[in-house]
Amino acid sequence: MRRVLHHNLFLFLASAALFQCPAFADGMLFRGHDRLALSPLRPGEQVAAIIHRDHRQKMVIALRFQLEEQDKALWMFPVPGTPDTTRLELVDSFPRFKGRDIRWDAAFDCYLLTALVRATQFWPLLFEAVAVVPFLLKGGYAVHSEANKWGIHAETITANSMEDLAAYLREKKAGIPAEHLRSFQPYLSGQHVLVVAWISSEQELLEAFPEYEKQRVPGAARQPAVYIEFPTERAYYPLRATSAYGDETVGVRLFLAGYMLPDARPPLAGSLQTSLYEQESAVQNAPKVFSEALPSRPFYYTAVSISSPASNFTNDLWFSPAKVPASYGVARAIHKVRDKLFFLAAALLLLIAALSYVAAGLAALWVGAPWRTYAYLGFWNLLTVAAMWIAIRFSGERGREARKKKFLRAFTYIFVLLTVLLDWMFLLLLGAPQGPLATWPTYALLIALCLGVVFLVKTVSRLLRSSSLKRA
Repeated sequence: MRRVLHHNLFLFLASAALFQCPAFADGMLFRGHDRLALSPLRPGEQVAAIIHRDHRQKMVIALRFQLEEQDKALWMFPVPGTPDTTRLELVDSFPRFKGRDIRWDAAFDCYLLTALVRATQFWPLLFEAVAVVPFLLKGGYAVHSEANKWGIHAETITANSMEDLAAYLREKKAGIPAEHLRSFQPYLSGQHVLVVAWISSEQELLEAFPEYEKQRVPGAARQPAVYIEFPTERAYYPLRATSAYGDETVGVRLFLAGYMLPDARPPLAGSLQTSLYEQESAVQNAPKVFSEALPSRPFYYTAVSISSPASNFTNDLWFSPAKVPASYGVARAIHKVRDKLFFLAAALLLLIAALSYVAAGLAALWVGAPWRTYAYLGFWNLLTVAAMWIAIRFSGERGREARKKKFLRAFTYIFVLLTVLLDWMFLLLLGAPQGPLATWPTYALLIALCLGVVFLVKTVSRLLRSSSLKRA
């Protein structure tokens, strides 16, 4: 009785470890989808959507002013180019991307497949159910283009020197400390244009956007934004100007059409996260001038998240187009197979048959039985472990009831461990996408390896013992 309790306790603990997995839904937001696009827009955070094509960049930047400081608040943003090649426009919406990491979807599909394979043993169903429940100037300064709409005024300007820029800001009565202007020095070389925006009328702003003070999610509703278009060889986002905020932590969220890799250097590289998502539906709330330049669906886009002290923004951020990793092609192939019922059923049966044969053979070695005799019994597992139990009970070996029970127990342990190892292999093949499925098989693998070592030691010792008996 004590031996049975020990086996049952081990079965429970091993199962809990193998199938421990957080819920796949977080509120109304499912994992594997772009969280950055749905995250709240915090005060002082920078959020931009970027399309770079044919040496031109089209960018929409969400504007978020603090209304209580609107008398002195001024937003300034440098972009490369010259005034005659830069286009400025105020728009009333910010693009809302809503993509997903197809590798994660494929990993989940593979997980469901192996879960169905494990279901032949019945007992893993309990843990599966618990685990898988439920984003050119001659002097001074000059204004080159203006946009005035909804109580917001925006201009593109250039300045020859820091003194000229300071004079411009004094004229606008902007409350920008002099030490903060030093970070704009590299942009006064004639190779950049400064985009400046401020609230000219709070009343007009709130009349046009009644929910402005409550809006927190970019693209969730109408909201003021700046559209800027300029020439550049590579996709670009200025960070150096923000370095004036020193040790203050600044958040930046960027959405770039296509797969773009940032050229980030330490110490910023450690605070930068890049994710690739596939956009199947239309990008919501995208201004017409921006949406017309988007690729045809479905297309990939890159989501970049930065949360770092501003002092780390020592260089602007440049991006280069990159080839989509092969793991995404594997994920897409898995999706195609999943949509074909015949291939899915065939894959399921082949997996059960192959894993059952191997598990039965290993279980035979575990209990000291011949591989060939017991390995073929594993095919009965295609009809679940109950059919296999019946087949073993009526097998040719008589007087071996104790060994048969040990064999069946060892088989179900090994079979489930093999399916977990298969989960882990799928994740490696798919590039280990982020999410709970990317972490829990790692722990399961460690458990499987530990049990494998025990199995190996036990098998070797049995073989040595049997060899010594034969000699005697």
